[in-house]
Amino acid sequence: MAGQHRDQPSDEGRDGSKGSGADSSTDTDRPGVDVQRLRRALGLGAVTGIASAFPLWKIPRKPLALWSGGIAAAVATGALILKRDQFKREAEVQGEAPAEVSRARRLGAPVATGALFGGLMAGSMWLTSVTDEWSEKLIARLGAKRPRATYAVLAGVGTALIDYFDDSPRKSGQDGKVAPGEMSEKRA
Repeated sequence: MAGQHRDQPSDEGRDGSKGSGADSSTDTDRPGVDVQRLRRALGLGAVTGIASAFPLWKIPRKPLALWSGGIAAAVATGALILKRDQFKREAEVQGEAPAEVSRARRLGAPVATGALFGGLMAGSMWLTSVTDEWSEKLIARLGAKRPRATYAVLAGVGTALIDYFDDSPRKSGQDGKVAPGEMSEKRA
């Protein structure tokens, strides 16, 4: 429908009959604006803008990368070990005999996965710090009087716009699942 976001419900039902048009998640004075989605996008944009106001590049890169990577590795390893224990308990409850494995094998996969995840996080934080510094200096060269504030506003507005206009199936609730006996719009 023209002027209507694809996620906004239409006035027509599946059988073509007109509905009441009242929907608590939309602003009826402004057709095409999904207020709930707009609020979520503005909230995410505000959080991103506030987080971007802090100059990450001023933190020494090596400690930043090591701490973030170490924390990520510890959390990932712990979560994997707990998940493995949960699976083991569920298997025991269902009466399945647990396979006996050595301690090294039982801890090896979670530790290796945690270490890989920690390394990825450390590299990501280092790269984020580098690009943060580069972005702030670029904005300063473009003539902004307050480059960090400009950067924060641009990051917040950009995030809000991307979040609001993102039409991915996950965000729109249209994940391609169709009730049995119905055809999807793509096939119809």
